[in-house]
Amino acid sequence: MKYIVAIDWGSSSASVAVGNRDEAGRLRILGVATRPMNEGVVGGEITNIEELTAATRLAIDELEQRLGIEISEAYASISGQELSCNEQRYYVPIAGGVVRSEDVDKLHELMNAIVAPNNNIHIFDRIPQTYLIGSSEQTRNPIGRFGNKLEANYKFVFGSGDNVGRLRLAFDTLGIKLLGIFTAPQASAAATLTPDERELGVAVIDLGAMTTEVAVWHDNIMRHLFVVPLGSAAINRDMRSAAIPAAWIEKLKIKYGYASPELIDEEFVGRGVKVPGTTSKYDKEVSFEMLSQIIEARLNDIVDAVSTELRESNYINRLGSGLVLTGGGANLKKIDELLRNKLRLDVRVAGVEPMSVSEGTNDEHLKAEFATVVGVLMLGLDRSNLEGSSYSTAPHTPKKAENTEENKTSDSFDTAEDRRKIEKTAEEAARQRKREAEEAERRRKKEEKEARRREKNARRNDDEESPKKESWTTRLFLKRDVKSEGDSFVE
Repeated sequence: MKYIVAIDWGSSSASVAVGNRDEAGRLRILGVATRPMNEGVVGGEITNIEELTAATRLAIDELEQRLGIEISEAYASISGQELSCNEQRYYVPIAGGVVRSEDVDKLHELMNAIVAPNNNIHIFDRIPQTYLIGSSEQTRNPIGRFGNKLEANYKFVFGSGDNVGRLRLAFDTLGIKLLGIFTAPQASAAATLTPDERELGVAVIDLGAMTTEVAVWHDNIMRHLFVVPLGSAAINRDMRSAAIPAAWIEKLKIKYGYASPELIDEEFVGRGVKVPGTTSKYDKEVSFEMLSQIIEARLNDIVDAVSTELRESNYINRLGSGLVLTGGGANLKKIDELLRNKLRLDVRVAGVEPMSVSEGTNDEHLKAEFATVVGVLMLGLDRSNLEGSSYSTAPHTPKKAENTEENKTSDSFDTAEDRRKIEKTAEEAARQRKREAEEAERRRKKEEKEARRREKNARRNDDEESPKKESWTTRLFLKRDVKSEGDSFVE
């Protein structure tokens, strides 16, 4: 049985997926396994290789036993706050006055020969944006056009070289051959988008635990990519600062948390849930309104950062299909309505696009939290030698230059000026991400201080009040059949 393997390391879990192509050329997902992590990855950066490899090995062992296979090689996703992109332009002269496929291939070979200016930067992809014939004629397919010069704009996707080194070390520790690396935003887009969305224009927003990753598509080409250093884990921290027990935070957020108090379903307005403490004396009542206020405050920070980047990239008015939300954070109630109201764009919450995979695929494998690892499978199939139709990320797919030492040292385009441009862009992106992270941390500390003050005042008021009759939350929730999962969290 032919198959390929994908590994995705997020801030909260390690996921491994196995798949191949069906008779129709679509992805057949053979299995997905995931294991939780606490500190293996932080903000997209690998921070604890022991925890990361241990969780990954458990997921691999599960799939090997379930499918009766041996996993020895895999593709991987990579993220990180330093992921960014930069545009470069170059040209080649045209012999004979007509553009041939060989001319396009030569242009791609020259761009593929460009190397990063130093080991701290790694180039993940070089995506052709537009071709220019002569001095004015723009086209997506230049082959057969008349002209004396073929010029092209390329989008370079780059990130942390140190994180790539840690990823390779993790694969070596696991004893698995690394076949290729795809950025997480590109993988998420591969799994969730429809052909119409790629053509009309769309921004894929992958709301993870520590970061929010965004990829912009238009005219079937990825145009922009960026990472916001905030994710759904920031909501968890804010809930903890409001004196909500850590053991119940994630369940409270997913089951009862709305993206905004204004979006709470009418039947739950003015209601809440009782969370048990260490003893009944310390049980805490949490209103749906307070919970949604905490969630909305942090989501607004994330949405504002995404909106600012989209406007500065000049693509926010080209998103004919609006926004596609995916990732674990997309499971928050009414989050699509919050973004629709704030950005005035169409919004769709999506997991893996069903039309991209085999009929009868397990619904569990289509969930939003598996979009990245399934996307890596799709992109890996395109690079593999398995038969079937390919999954292309560019309008024209020429032969890539071989990764030889000759090409690594080529200076046909890799001038000192080009190196400085790439390095300057990477440094500016890193500084911007650092400023955003510092500002987010300042807001978080301020909000934690305010929450502690409110909690202290609330406790003082509770101590001063006389004993009350049984509260409405106790009457509403705690008297249900204990065999069913009630809103009191008493299992």
